[in-house]
Amino acid sequence: MRFLLMLCLLTLTLSACSQSQENPEEIVVERKNSSEQDKQVIDKKKDKDNESNKKADMKKDTKDKSKEKQSYENLTVNDIVAMALKEDSISDISITADDLLSGSFEHSAPSFTSVEQIDRLLLSPMDYHISPGLTKNQKIYSVSPPKTNAQSIIIIDEETNEIVITGTQQTLSYAEFREIGYVFNIKDLFEKYYDDDLEKISQKIVLTNEMTYEDYSKEDIIALAWLTYFYNDETIDSIPVDPTTPYLTYSDMSNEPLNPYNIDSTVPLPEGTTHIHAEVLADGQVTFIDNKDGTFTYYFVPSHFQDRRWLDDDNYSLNESKRIINEAKVLPILEVPYDILKSYSIIVQPSEY
Repeated sequence: MRFLLMLCLLTLTLSACSQSQENPEEIVVERKNSSEQDKQVIDKKKDKDNESNKKADMKKDTKDKSKEKQSYENLTVNDIVAMALKEDSISDISITADDLLSGSFEHSAPSFTSVEQIDRLLLSPMDYHISPGLTKNQKIYSVSPPKTNAQSIIIIDEETNEIVITGTQQTLSYAEFREIGYVFNIKDLFEKYYDDDLEKISQKIVLTNEMTYEDYSKEDIIALAWLTYFYNDETIDSIPVDPTTPYLTYSDMSNEPLNPYNIDSTVPLPEGTTHIHAEVLADGQVTFIDNKDGTFTYYFVPSHFQDRRWLDDDNYSLNESKRIINEAKVLPILEVPYDILKSYSIIVQPSEY
């Protein structure tokens, strides 16, 4: 019985092999049909994936363009100027973006050049009436510090969507400003320079009409303390545009003896006290504290301790020192136009200079 079963199985196997050899195409066709079906499924999946990717790319492109449009429409004056400063061609007449980022620039004068420090670029709005051809649609700014001995000028033209980097030593028309300067299309600058680096430059550009006291440099505050001491609201218009002294020197006098010639019989000056004096002492001196509340406190410390009692009479020295501290005068900070203040702050230097 077992023999007969094995014989039947062998017969069936041989029969199947015989059919395969007789009709090999049927199997090939079947496999081929199966392969084509698989390929079609794969191709359909690829087409679907490609379509999804295409839609995603279109959505991303639309989003990017929308973001770019929003960025362009929200450009500030600082941004526009920052982009223009990235043009190397302006380096002969203007501070560049590289100068701002490095913290120094080469100032060019007719007979010499000097390396100057810079931490920000100041734009002071000017009246468009000063230049023939300018209208209210062309915003003109005086730039400080200048790169050369000429006045540095920036004009943003809203009518033509352009920015003009130029300079002058005399009054010129708008057409002449454009002719001697560099003119850039703002849209072209945006497409070329709008990137993450722009913000670093833009933050170093300051519009003086938007400045607050917190924006003032140390030199600005010292110059302001000087002017507040010698002028008031009634005499502010008489402040000379050009300082009458070549420089103002300052030094930190925190906790220093008020009378340096008799340190055992005097009192220390308060923390934060600063002393300023002109090149010639006869031009004045100021000892003050910035109260950080819109006021300065002034101490009337003698410029010369000529009275012998400061040296020989301990009681006199001590009592006078206390009186000077107790009778200090508090004055509200004078609101000096920044273009005038700047002409004074640039001559401020530390005593060890």
